[in-house]
Amino acid sequence: MDAHRDRDFWLLWAGQGLSMVGSEVVIMAAPFVAVIVLHASALQIGILSAVQTLAFLLITLPAGIVVDRVGARRTMWWANLARTGLAGTTALLLASRHLTFGTFVILTAVAGCSAVLFEVAYPTFVPQIVDAKRLTGANSRLTGTQSMAQVLGPPSGGALVGAVGPAGAFLVDSLSFVVSLITLGLIRKPQCDNRIEKSTAGVRSRSVVAGMTFVWRDRILRAGMLWSGCANIFVVMVETMGVLFLLHELRFSAAVVGALLAAGAAGGVVGAVLVRRVNRLLGSGRATWLMMTAFSLPGLVIPLTGHGPRAVLFGIGSASWAMSATITSVNLLTYRQGVAPGGMLGQVNAAVRWVTWGTLPAGGVLGGLLASRVGVRKTLWVAVVGGCCSGLWLLFSPLRTMRELPAS
Repeated sequence: MDAHRDRDFWLLWAGQGLSMVGSEVVIMAAPFVAVIVLHASALQIGILSAVQTLAFLLITLPAGIVVDRVGARRTMWWANLARTGLAGTTALLLASRHLTFGTFVILTAVAGCSAVLFEVAYPTFVPQIVDAKRLTGANSRLTGTQSMAQVLGPPSGGALVGAVGPAGAFLVDSLSFVVSLITLGLIRKPQCDNRIEKSTAGVRSRSVVAGMTFVWRDRILRAGMLWSGCANIFVVMVETMGVLFLLHELRFSAAVVGALLAAGAAGGVVGAVLVRRVNRLLGSGRATWLMMTAFSLPGLVIPLTGHGPRAVLFGIGSASWAMSATITSVNLLTYRQGVAPGGMLGQVNAAVRWVTWGTLPAGGVLGGLLASRVGVRKTLWVAVVGGCCSGLWLLFSPLRTMRELPAS
């Protein structure tokens, strides 16, 4: 990586790291808004979670075409501009006590659309500013930063909610996107990317199914997509009902809930740090499926969380899942960036994320319905068992016989 590209990557890393922390603060603040300010029920919380992620199902495939045609960096910039305004509007409505549940749902849905555009563009942009041989390291850094944001965000969100209320948390989120806009604007896209785009123009497709066709024909990409899609259903169930479980059933304070969520997210940081070492030890192919089978099993202790020493079980189980999923995700992302044609990378990323994100609304609704019928703790049992079983998609795939993932 030359100095020019180094500078661009550090700008991207710094700006997105800060905006990720801001977003995680809001993720912590949103349930407090729903439960404490708007007095939402378990079913309403599930609906709110589903609305937040519904855009993943509806616009992800078209977003891939937008990214490939408009450009990844430009798409990221406009998406973050929209998120700046939406977070600021939410903060204003909260401060003036004019926020209703319906308005909160609408703002959340529009923010979800902006997030989809950004998240499809993000992995498409990284190979433009990072050399192919350093993609695994770059992806692990960016994924680790996201996990670190998940560590810092919940306690920061809990502290902000306690100190200045939920409006302050949303204001912080808005300001973090402003910083991201500045850093994105400072990135100088290398001239060689124009030649790459021209050379791959012939493989661009106007069909929203082109990326999905490419993914489905690659058995590794297909297995990774199905694993992530299934796992996300159960992860969302744990995330949405877990907060309700800790707050309402166990009566933990906001600070304790934030600490437990942060402890779980720390597993993602560990995974990002260890991914290259694990790959050297086990092989990238073998590590990809082993992480989400054997090494994810401690996640089964999450529903056993209780008062006293048992309080740490939520953090331990969540950390196990986060570490395993991070290593698997970094390897699959690097493989995807390597095998996808340059002019179709946005569509390929969109196809994968359409499935993996499209299941998120189902997780929110399913969690809310189950919790309202059988209780939150039993719902968590369903979620952790299902999450651990999702790794079977990777186990029963070509990865089982590979030490290393194939080169592009």
